Amino acid sequence: MALLLLLASVALLGAQVEPRLGNHPVVYDSTGALLPWTSWPDALEREVNWYLRCPIENGYPRFVTMTFMDGGYQPITTRPNHRSFIPAMQNGMGILSYLKYFTWTGGGDQRLLGIARAMGDYLVKESLTPGGGRYPRFTRSTGWRDEIPQRPGSGSQADRPFEIEPDKGGIAGYALALLYDRTKDRRYLDQALHNARALASNMREGDALHSPWPFRADYRTGEARGEVSGNMSFILRLFDQLIAGGYSEFLAPRDKLWTWIKRHQIPNLSKDGLLWVQFFEDHAEPDNRTAWAPLNLARYLIERKDALDPDWKADARSLIEFVNRRFVTVRDGVAVCGEQDYDRNPWGGILSTYGAVLAMYSSATGSLEYKHAARQALDYSLYQTSTDGCPSDGAYRAARGGWQEDAHTDRLHNFMDAIAAFPGWGQANPRRIAVIAHRGEHLHHPENTIAAFQAAHEAGADFFEADVRTTADGRLVLMHDASVDRTTNGKGQVARMTFDEIRRLDAGGSRVPTFDEALAFARGRIGVYVDSKAVSAEDAVAAIERHGMREHVVIYGGSAYLKQIAALRPDLRVMPEAGSPAALQSLLNALPLKVVAFDARDFNPETTAIAIRAKAEIFADRLGRADNPAFWQDAIDRGATGIQTDHPAELVLYLKSKGYR
Repeated sequence: MALLLLLASVALLGAQVEPRLGNHPVVYDSTGALLPWTSWPDALEREVNWYLRCPIENGYPRFVTMTFMDGGYQPITTRPNHRSFIPAMQNGMGILSYLKYFTWTGGGDQRLLGIARAMGDYLVKESLTPGGGRYPRFTRSTGWRDEIPQRPGSGSQADRPFEIEPDKGGIAGYALALLYDRTKDRRYLDQALHNARALASNMREGDALHSPWPFRADYRTGEARGEVSGNMSFILRLFDQLIAGGYSEFLAPRDKLWTWIKRHQIPNLSKDGLLWVQFFEDHAEPDNRTAWAPLNLARYLIERKDALDPDWKADARSLIEFVNRRFVTVRDGVAVCGEQDYDRNPWGGILSTYGAVLAMYSSATGSLEYKHAARQALDYSLYQTSTDGCPSDGAYRAARGGWQEDAHTDRLHNFMDAIAAFPGWGQANPRRIAVIAHRGEHLHHPENTIAAFQAAHEAGADFFEADVRTTADGRLVLMHDASVDRTTNGKGQVARMTFDEIRRLDAGGSRVPTFDEALAFARGRIGVYVDSKAVSAEDAVAAIERHGMREHVVIYGGSAYLKQIAALRPDLRVMPEAGSPAALQSLLNALPLKVVAFDARDFNPETTAIAIRAKAEIFADRLGRADNPAFWQDAIDRGATGIQTDHPAELVLYLKSKGYR
């Protein structure tokens, strides 16, 4: 609600919008919505390639060892504290970014994995505390760019010389655990385990005034500074990741941590918000609430859903609304998110985090409430990236380089998460979307009739859907219901009536057509989406072949039925209902699938991701309340390549207006 009220003022700001945003001339559509300066894949590729060209120094790409780097890969020397460095956050989130980008781009470019390994190597070799004390050989939150390895008293920014931030050890440990999963390099797992054990051994009782770890601690003595550390989600992730790997020693601290989050931290959102303070390394104000911590807990709830929290939808929305109330403002016509109470600027890390989490929530829940704001925030962040790929650390100003975490390492993974939520956002160019007329154009013509199919063809549809059943004497006719009662002037079950009996009925001014008549009409005009209600595989295949329609049909039905079709004609496109991730994977293992059907029950990111990986087309139903432009676009953004609709003419016009036809 807070976001909706804020966005209501955007239209009033149009005349004040600056002609440039970040590093580019700003582009808006006819409605005033911000457009990206180039496609997402192009901008991201430019940016990653710029970092792949980064010079190597002391065995590492320079951006792995310094936080303040300019557009020429050189240290920035004009900012206060310019030698300071945040290794755990910068490289931990960088590992996540490069692992996700490596996967999204197909896993073929080993240089990407090499960057992730360079970051992991720095964390395990160069940025650890000494061997003694309360947090021995623990990943440092801060240090200095020209110290390799970091010396014992190397705390910088707002850390004192011998302080670490426990939550940053959680970020680094979780990233290293994932890097181990990808590379099987035991050094990364060992450090993840070491960080987790140090955290477990230093865990304290959390309550309404204290988190289970302080924000800062002297790694020698454990002396605390800052009684609340708002970012607990990455320690939770680390424990969960290690438990999944068989390390049951973390079950008790994990449950204790989650209990505190659920019992104290989440309810505090509706109070003073003081259990969401302290995250950023350059700040020490005890009342400094941040947007980063609640958004990243929301991200984890959305990822894990009921496996983590039965109330995940409500809790994630509460976390998002907390951020909307406190940190979101309008700039350049876009709702942008600031970092913290003491810095409201929309730096690249927090703004892309905001966009990604809103996108993930929209995709996971099917709600469009935050979707537009998500895309706009991420498009805004894209303006950070220059034409040559060098990013700034915030799109609200023109610059090159800056804080590397805001410029790149805590930003790239957010675009990957948003693309996982809405794969269409990761398309370089609009693709053609097939229009499937549900039972033909049946809102103005009787359903499943030649007149309805003719109208669908004239509207520009690519397919009409036809429901096929078998009469008592073995003829194939078109009828959605098992009985003729609803759509004709007769009564009775199709399977118990002869063809002649059905043929004498009035189906809204025309006869009930045969499957052969529908195929004959379609040939050379339009494809047929065959919904096999009650028809043998042999009869269906024979009819399709009689009319030379093998390349112009998709056949929908149960898995056993489709296996029969595939056995008869392997080249026919069979199309099962996706069902669930496990069910779809099983179907892919059993059938030569080129297209998969989705409805409102299974059209979710986990299941569509499997179809996308298999390079199968996605035909999505958008019927009833979902049969409108907002939900058509949502289906496209989720990866649909075909949409079944009751409004084929309107859908065709919409697709043409958006460049999809």
